[in-house]
Amino acid sequence: MTNKKLFSKPASVDGIPGDLGAQDRNVLNIHKDPSTKSTQQSASEAKIPKTFNIAIDLDGTLIKEDLTYLAVQKLIETNPLNALRICLWYSIGGRAYCKRKMAQAWPIDPSSLTYNYPLLDYVKKQKNANIALATGADFNYAKAIADHLEIFDAMISSNSLINMTGNNKAAALHSYYKTDDFIYAGNESIDLKVWEKCKGAITVNVPSHILQQVPKNKIIKNFDF
Repeated sequence: MTNKKLFSKPASVDGIPGDLGAQDRNVLNIHKDPSTKSTQQSASEAKIPKTFNIAIDLDGTLIKEDLTYLAVQKLIETNPLNALRICLWYSIGGRAYCKRKMAQAWPIDPSSLTYNYPLLDYVKKQKNANIALATGADFNYAKAIADHLEIFDAMISSNSLINMTGNNKAAALHSYYKTDDFIYAGNESIDLKVWEKCKGAITVNVPSHILQQVPKNKIIKNFDF
């Protein structure tokens, strides 16, 4: 049974989707929040250059849940007619636009999610790390989780125009880090597109037939979650 606390009170889902919103001004949604990690460092720490780049996927990697699936489930549980609305959103704007509308309809409670604490502990121990949350989830969900955890230097997520998975995510990460010298933590076949274009791989619950496709010399650590 779905955790009833995962989502807060639903917003209205009536009407045709409107404007794209401020979150879509940056197509790749590379986001830094100066109010969290960087401003909490001491003056001496802030002067230390970032020497270690690590990007972390969300669904199935950092958290056990798939937020898109949960949003669909909760919306339909609330009102079966929402299944038609979801189909309408998808037909109007595709996968990314549909994710945006569902995220607006069901704001998430990040404190109720199931986090991969071994992975979080590993990342927190990395010195001078430039940590990015890199997810196919919508901006609204990603921002809520990034603000909750307060460990990220940047956030890359889907918006109303771009579904940030596979090659889109790989390109966004390369654009952010300005290099392929980064480690990426992922959990499924679509993440192979990113692992192909980075220097290191962290795997989380990756099925054996997919794990065989990740170059062994790239695998830094594996987590069972």
